[in-house]
Amino acid sequence: MPCSLQSFIARVRKSFEELLALARARNPGMSQAMLAFDPSHGPFRLLYRHPVQEIPQSDGPRYEIALNPYTGAVQGRRLRAGGISFTRTEIMGTLFQLHANLWAGKTGRTIVGVIALLLLFSSLSGISLWWPSKGEWRRALSINRVAGRIRFHFDLHRVAGIGAAALLAVIAFTGSFFAFNAFYRGMIDPFSKTTLFDPPPKVEPRQPHAPLSVAEVLAIAQQRYPGAAPQSLGLPELPNPVYTLTLRVREDINQHGGVRLIIDPWSGEVLRVRDRKRSNAGDTVLMWMFPLHTGQAFGTPGRILVLITGLAPLLLFVTGVMIWQAKRRAKTLQLTPQTIVAYKRRATEPMT
Repeated sequence: MPCSLQSFIARVRKSFEELLALARARNPGMSQAMLAFDPSHGPFRLLYRHPVQEIPQSDGPRYEIALNPYTGAVQGRRLRAGGISFTRTEIMGTLFQLHANLWAGKTGRTIVGVIALLLLFSSLSGISLWWPSKGEWRRALSINRVAGRIRFHFDLHRVAGIGAAALLAVIAFTGSFFAFNAFYRGMIDPFSKTTLFDPPPKVEPRQPHAPLSVAEVLAIAQQRYPGAAPQSLGLPELPNPVYTLTLRVREDINQHGGVRLIIDPWSGEVLRVRDRKRSNAGDTVLMWMFPLHTGQAFGTPGRILVLITGLAPLLLFVTGVMIWQAKRRAKTLQLTPQTIVAYKRRATEPMT
């Protein structure tokens, strides 16, 4: 029995250009458009911004639209970044912005950077205060569970602190980099010139010739990196229309892809390659920042470790307050023989 025309159309996947035209028709004036590739061959996903009049586009809201790749029907829209929304599909982007800039743009990013530097100082000073003298390593790394509540809280604070301090220092340092990356690049450049944030090579539009299709661009990338998985593709846009393709190779330390190609949309020439294996020392340092901050550099175990480390400051805060309160109470006690005996008895009584 022959299938209906409608069912036949539903089984034919539209081209990227057809889907992009449909998305642009539904969102006139979209800018900074970027395709997000789905490894499971799911919906066609396009990230974009609307023209922003009052604030620079780099800080404006970023949206995402999903189209059925066979029919072109809109399957969903959501705010991806740059705004506040607590709906099920948008809450993660909202929380990310809270973490990155406190929902306050560049000012918030600076505040977060200062907090990260304070956390870095606190972690390094904690390591310095903890560092045991010769022969005291075993005691410095142990928790005495029978010496009393005050001693238990002190040991827990000390051991948990040193267990988390080194990782907190790494997280804080890399976090401050995102807020003050220009400053850090200025420190690195005299030793190894960084290029990751340089603008792409200039390309002049070749009218009336049509640019290469998305499929052709992907084919060029596959020739250079066989087996690599495309992650995203920034689409050509004036004043410098180039394709910016991000790929993920097997040995990548970044789950979003560590290889980036800048491609001339008319000639297909690869104008620039960002690849950790081919980069100089300065660019390699920069490419490690995000994977170290999130733990992606060490796979799922690394991400779990970063999650646990992120909870450590709460434990340190609670035990620190308890130690401070105990010392404060001790100072206010009248130091008579009777109060000293009572205080020592309470400090050494078993925990219940």
